[in-house]
Amino acid sequence: MSGSEQWVCRYCRSVNVGRADRCYRCHTPREVAGATPEELTVHHEESVPEATGSYQSSELRAVALTVATVVLILGTIVGLWIAVQVDQLRIAGQGDAADQLVADRLPVLASVPLLSVLALITYALWISRLIENLPALGLGYSRVSPRWAFYEPFIPGRNLYSLPARTAEVVRKLDQRARENVLIGLAWALVVVPIPLFAIVVRLAYFFGSSADFLEIAGFGAPVVFAFQSVGLMVALFVVWHVEALQRAKADSLGLGAAAAGRSDAAPP
Repeated sequence: MSGSEQWVCRYCRSVNVGRADRCYRCHTPREVAGATPEELTVHHEESVPEATGSYQSSELRAVALTVATVVLILGTIVGLWIAVQVDQLRIAGQGDAADQLVADRLPVLASVPLLSVLALITYALWISRLIENLPALGLGYSRVSPRWAFYEPFIPGRNLYSLPARTAEVVRKLDQRARENVLIGLAWALVVVPIPLFAIVVRLAYFFGSSADFLEIAGFGAPVVFAFQSVGLMVALFVVWHVEALQRAKADSLGLGAAAAGRSDAAPP
């Protein structure tokens, strides 16, 4: 088949454009699913590809993600406490003392974005392993490759969609009856929604209030926002470990759990 002609998926019989590297319907890669008309039979029952590849446990990556998330929460709490102290000094008119406190605590404040990046890296490693395991568990393929699943969390804008969507996709494949989508949506809402709401309130305080009002609202609002986000992150960790339980149960049912235990979990995505 040339790159310009259409191709047919041997598993779901969907017709795909020539440039598509995955079936648009079942997401099976072209090299696995691509078929010519001569290879297809008249009688067809939709199926998923046979299990292929090797299953590798993602449990250690889930542990790393949990630790990174908890450290991020604790580090952010410390950073916010310092920020509140700085705001209080500025409200009291002690600008020099506030600047000195920022200088003294700069390493702590600078660690917060680094901890956020670390948490994203551990999530990317975890979700890419889950995506990689789907074919080995006989569950078909994801909409994206394991490598792309690793990159998605770092793309601004797209990651707002891809983080919950990719996890939900894995949950659906592991258990069609699972209801974790509600928890995934709740975690997303608690982490993301407070940020634009807080930005709007702070902007209004900046334009219509005094400098002291602005500092008070910013100093009080930031911890409140992060309180909601912390709850969202804990809900997300609950989902992570439930997904791990579903994956482990599926692997054990196929006799893959014991074999995966001896493999290294530190392999790159």
